[in-house]
This record gives sequence, structure tokens and C-alpha cells, in this order.
Amino acid sequence: MSLLMIEPDWSKEGSYWFDLWDHSARDSLSAALKMPVLGSKLSDDAAMFLASAVALRGAGSVSPNPLVGAVILDKNGGFVSVGAHLKLGSAHAEINALRGAETRDLDGGSIFVTLEPCAHEGRTPACAKTLARTMISRIVYAVRDPNPAVDGQGHQILEAAGKIVKVATQWQSRCEWVARVFLYNQRYQKVFTGLKVASTLDGVIAGDKSSRLWITGERAREMGHFLRLEYDSILVGIGTFLLDDPTLNVRHPGLSGRTPLRVVLDPKDQIKNEKRKFKMLSDEPSKTLVVCPGTDGVVTTGDQGIMKLRLPVDKKGHFDFGGIKKALWHQGVRSLLIEGGAGIYQSALSSSAVDVIHWFLGRTSGHDGLRWSIPQELKDQFAAGSGIMLGADRLIELSID
Repeated sequence: MSLLMIEPDWSKEGSYWFDLWDHSARDSLSAALKMPVLGSKLSDDAAMFLASAVALRGAGSVSPNPLVGAVILDKNGGFVSVGAHLKLGSAHAEINALRGAETRDLDGGSIFVTLEPCAHEGRTPACAKTLARTMISRIVYAVRDPNPAVDGQGHQILEAAGKIVKVATQWQSRCEWVARVFLYNQRYQKVFTGLKVASTLDGVIAGDKSSRLWITGERAREMGHFLRLEYDSILVGIGTFLLDDPTLNVRHPGLSGRTPLRVVLDPKDQIKNEKRKFKMLSDEPSKTLVVCPGTDGVVTTGDQGIMKLRLPVDKKGHFDFGGIKKALWHQGVRSLLIEGGAGIYQSALSSSAVDVIHWFLGRTSGHDGLRWSIPQELKDQFAAGSGIMLGADRLIELSID
């Protein structure tokens, strides 16, 4: 494993924490962050950085709930505990942080939370009401929860209980990124969609059919598997399916999680005539959905236990991404990661089906092979030196309005 420990200087303040967040890979923040010593003095920014990092521990296990992290400091700003929402239906981040505090004195203390404490009773008690009953005097959160059952009500409950409630606006964009899927789902009632591409600077994404070309190194591939944890489903085209026979599961050396729903676009209904044994059809087949030509738009169980969705194709032989995403939403899928290949990339981008691009930029160049058209905004970010270094490779992520 090439995942390296992140060892912050917890005595730092201000811009140090924003820079550390912006230049650290999320899998390292989740699995390889050295915690502060009990009682260490933390600034407000250090505490919010830590809350954002521990929130990532729930990746792959909490959907459709958001990733949330919490940090408790005592009245002197000394570190007490952290908590994260780790599993759907289990305790929220604030409750886990309170449990971690055990019997320590919280009178006059503070809690830092990435998302507004919830105000409604669901699978778990309302966090705002629980916090209102504690001796904690200050609650700091970064993002207002757009869920109609919360949306400012958590803030009001805490203020009514006499607590000091502050919004850490300087952390809003970063904490919104952590909870991006949930926030998008709540605001638009649609599947959040990412596009993952590994390419050289000149756009090569794969070798020709007679050769295998590794675009990125081991460290970038590790981060690619963490990215799969962040999504409910992964999509590839029939070309990628037939040529690569992928498993599309999560194989991160430091983290584990569920196998996402694997979606294959098969516009010519080729799979049913194939005699080969493909990994996705034999390994957890119930987590494989093949989109075939048809008109009913209903998900059914097909041969070998896989699921099938029949949708119409256009004159170019393409499925409508809007129809695919609508069907996935009705199946309880809240996020989709498109992984290949070049034709799928172009189709998804041209139909405005993508909300964020995750571009893994390999150090190699000058190869022959399949290419994709790199958006100018990504080239501009590269030129500006943006992105996270993953060994010799770089990850640049672009949100699309």
C-alpha cells in the first residue's frame, strides 16, 4: 500500500488547514490521518478540518444519508473526541462524538459539525435536541441542511436552548463537497453523476485493442477505488465490458465497503449472445444492471440473477442518460460514477448528464490509443497547478454547473 500517513501540526491556525485539506487525498484523510493527542489545543479551523476528514470514514456505508463528521473541544479548546456517521441507520456524527467523550467534562465546551445538526426523529433521535440537553455551550457547523425536515430548524432548536450557534462559512465549500451527493439529491431530487477519467495530458485513455496501457500509477489507482466508495453505482459501456471484463468493485488496500451497483450500457443487446463467463455476471450478479434496447423502462431480473432495464435508443444508438438516471433513482440509487469508455464520456458530457469530472492525469504522454476530448476548464486547472498529487500523477476535480 502506498497510502501515506498525514501528520498535521495541530498547533497551526488559519490558512494551514485550508491548504492541507485542498492538497490531501480523501482516502488518506479517511484512513491515514494521525489524530491529535487528547487535550491538545485546536483552533476552530483545525477542529473543522478534522471534522471534515473524519466525515469521510462513512464513505460507502451511509447512502442516502450524508457524510458528516463532528469534533468536540473542551472549554479551553482542548481536543476531546471525534465522531462520524458510519452506517445507515446507526448513530449520527454528533452522537458518536458525545459517546467518544465518555465522562469528560463538557461544560462550556464546543462541538464542530460539518452539517447542521438534524432536527427530526427518524432512524435515530434528533441530534439538535440531544445537543440542547448537554453542557456544551457552542455549536459550530459549516453547511445548512436543505432537507425540509431540518433546513434551519436544528439551528433554531439550539439557539432556543441558549446555545451559541455559529456557521463556519469559511468551511462551507469544502464541507459541501464532502456532502455533495446528499445536498444535490435534496435540492434536485435527481441522481448525482460523476465522470471518472484517467488520461495522459494529450488525452489518451487506453492503448489500442492489442495492448494494455496503464495511464496512472498505484497511488492514483488506490484513490480511484476510494472514489467508487463515494458512489452508489458505476457505469461502463459495452466496449469496456467486453474488452476489459471489469469487476467494478472496491479494492482499496486501506478501506473496505460495499460493491456498488454495476451498470452496463448494451445498446445492441450483445451480452445475451456472449458465451464467455464475465466477472460481473458471476460475482454478485444481483448487483449488475444491464441496460438493453426496449421501451418498458422497468427494471427486471434477467438470466443469472442480473437485473435488466430496457430503454429506447436514439438514431445514433445511444441511450438517454436522463432515462437511465430516472430509473436508477426509482431503484434507490442516489449517485452514479461513469467510468468508460471514450464514447460514453462524450455522450454523457454532451447531454449535460455530468455534475463533476474526476480527472486522473497520468505522467505519461506520446502514446497511441483511444482518446477523449479534455474540456478546456480542466486544461486551465492543470496550467494553474491545481489538483492533488497522487505519487507522480495528479487528480483534478471539476464541478459542472
